[in-house]
Amino acid sequence: MSDIDKLVPASETVQIGGREFAIKPLTVRRMAAFSKLFDQVSAQERKRRRSEMLDEGISHEEIRQRLDQFEFDLMSLAANHAEKLAQAVAVATDLKVEDVMELPGDTFIELAGAVVGAYSDFFVRRAVPALASAATKVAATIGSLQASVS
Repeated sequence: MSDIDKLVPASETVQIGGREFAIKPLTVRRMAAFSKLFDQVSAQERKRRRSEMLDEGISHEEIRQRLDQFEFDLMSLAANHAEKLAQAVAVATDLKVEDVMELPGDTFIELAGAVVGAYSDFFVRRAVPALASAATKVAATIGSLQASVS
């Protein structure tokens, strides 16, 4: 793998419903757009689930605990936030939102799952280790600064 491949990896291609889709690398532009959409959907979904649990008579403490363990269900996201999910897929694939909205439902769900998988892989394999390494360096620097002040 060349240095340029490490900096700008190639698109990931997936075959879905007899059609080929390219999931583009997570650039800063895509990361910003994808994160913004995810934050909006996350807030809306948490609010919706909180309201449902209140209607069921679940205590505020129990709701807080459940929301802390909250995980997204792709089918629920597609049902309740199809347009936002389509925008996220469009960001990741460089397709027009209108074209994503015209995909058959099963193709849309499978493509959305592939996008989430590809982008979460980026965070797990690259971003999290890089952040952990940076945090270790900061902690070491702070430790040496504190030692020199003492």
